[in-house]
Amino acid sequence: MKKTRRLLAVATATRPSQEQDPIDATLKKVQRSPLIAGRIGHLRIARRSIDKARTSERSGGVAVVETHGIKRGFGTILAIVCIAAATLVPAPAASAANDYGSLTARWWQWVYSQPAVDIGGTNTNPVLDSTGAYATAGQADGIGPANKFFFLTGTFGGNAERAVTVPEGKALFFPIFNAEADNALPTPTNNRVPQLKAIAKGQIDAATEWGATLDGKAVTVFRSTSPTFQYTVPDENSIYDYFDSVGPQFEGTIKPAVADGYWAYIPPPSPGNYLLNFHSTAPGFSLDVTYNLTVDSSA
Repeated sequence: MKKTRRLLAVATATRPSQEQDPIDATLKKVQRSPLIAGRIGHLRIARRSIDKARTSERSGGVAVVETHGIKRGFGTILAIVCIAAATLVPAPAASAANDYGSLTARWWQWVYSQPAVDIGGTNTNPVLDSTGAYATAGQADGIGPANKFFFLTGTFGGNAERAVTVPEGKALFFPIFNAEADNALPTPTNNRVPQLKAIAKGQIDAATEWGATLDGKAVTVFRSTSPTFQYTVPDENSIYDYFDSVGPQFEGTIKPAVADGYWAYIPPPSPGNYLLNFHSTAPGFSLDVTYNLTVDSSA
């Protein structure tokens, strides 16, 4: 989440002159920082992917991923979840039934809205949470349309093992490898939506490996891009505060923002215990997360 102090690898730059390539100008200004899952910044390495984005931009599309495959590139991310190495296959036509773009935006809004630590210094943001004790923050009764979903998260890099109780009847939704881009940076930028989309796409195109299993069985993954959205951070103790990002650009409501990534959806599990494990890697980044899930009819 590097924008977490930025959840993700967010890159932006002051508006370039007419002689400058806007993407090049952005890359020159990007600084690497410990963004929250999905926002890490080796964007210069993602240059080729960003170039491709100029001619093949998508919005809201879905690409199904199956196990056993690897994509090469550069990375920085927020990764969270589910399958075993994957290979991109042609995406089915996007529709209201299989395009979760708006839900990915809701996930980012949820993560950014949570305080980073409590009074005692315990990390309470779901991405920073090392035990799962704060997994229900902001979603005790579910989240998303009709509160039918329960979000899970990865880490800002590194390993974690969490124990979480999920209310019965909630579908699990989480990212395996994702990125968000906006203009909130130490040196604020003025990138427009197409440039932000290219930045997020470049980060995801650079992923090298990802995978996950539920009780040892591979989970299907899809790639989805969000619509343009905005998010609001707490007045105090935000994820930006956690990463010592100070300035008006890190306060209040931040817009525009866009996101890209690989995601997983698991239909509502029956009551019982489940073991979810997922991992992802990119140059300079890796994570391995295990969830001991209990689906409770009384939760």
